[in-house]
Amino acid sequence: MPVRLVDAMAQAIYVFEGNGPKSRAYRNNNPGNLRLPPVTGRPVDDDGYSIFPSFVDGYNALVADITSKITGNNSYGLNADSSLDDFFSVYAPERDSNDPYRYADFVATRLSYTYNRDFGPKDTFRTIMSIIGQSVT
Repeated sequence: MPVRLVDAMAQAIYVFEGNGPKSRAYRNNNPGNLRLPPVTGRPVDDDGYSIFPSFVDGYNALVADITSKITGNNSYGLNADSSLDDFFSVYAPERDSNDPYRYADFVATRLSYTYNRDFGPKDTFRTIMSIIGQSVT
């Protein structure tokens, strides 16, 4: 079975965010270093990053976050016609001392390896999904 785009992106994000035992992503069971809206009872670290009870919970939250942005179910205006650059400008904004364009380029390169196709930061999700034979859902 081919790798779903959201899973390929989640794996690339986890690698980019750092996945060693001393990393925040590892400590918080939060492979995407998500800062999710407060939910009663969900702890956060001192910098506001969500802490999940297990890696699986954190991974599922990352997949849900990516999915909501690809499908347009978000408040940022992202959807299937958004590019990887657009996505990472929201996901890892410059105002948080990130380089969203380097991030988008890293993920595009990882997707290129995963699917044996050339992808770039300007490619839209609709284009990528069409090339890899997946639908936007």
